[in-house]
Amino acid sequence: MKDQGVEGDLSAEALSRFTGMKTDLISKCLQKEFHLPKTIAELSKDQDLYFDEEVKRRGRLKPMEGLEDFLQRLRAKRLKIALATSSDRVWVRYVLKQLEVTDYFDTVVTGEEAKASKPAPDIFLLAAKRTGSDPCDCVVIEDSANGIRAGKAAGMYVIGFKGSRIWQDTSSADQEVERFAEIEIDRFLKE
Repeated sequence: MKDQGVEGDLSAEALSRFTGMKTDLISKCLQKEFHLPKTIAELSKDQDLYFDEEVKRRGRLKPMEGLEDFLQRLRAKRLKIALATSSDRVWVRYVLKQLEVTDYFDTVVTGEEAKASKPAPDIFLLAAKRTGSDPCDCVVIEDSANGIRAGKAAGMYVIGFKGSRIWQDTSSADQEVERFAEIEIDRFLKE
């Protein structure tokens, strides 16, 4: 935002409003809220460049604690696993490859494929459709308030994940957890 001429840092609350949204929607909101002179396309391109710089600065990405074990537990139960993210496909492929978890997912739905961004339910409904699942049988694990609203709007059970770096209000989720190990998979299995 400083590069766009906006003074001061965005508060955690301001930043949290955009978490889970598609890049172009974030750009549109920032442009409107801060009266930025750049086009939405220019702001979105800037976001891509900042992402690339951040990735280079951080080096190799590592999975969150317990992620691989959790994915293995899901796979052992023969459950369908979908990733539904508002991020662009290029970013998602890069991150999944870095984390070495690509093969766990039966389908990956990105923001480019959904008609509307979170908090609309489109991305979760598309993920359910691709896995052949009824939305009411799906469990969403979400770390963003927008994602939680989207999962609830899709008619899915939503677990608010509080273990992410960026603070989000997850209180509207059906359940909140701090770690993947807290998620009791058997609780969601049909008899």
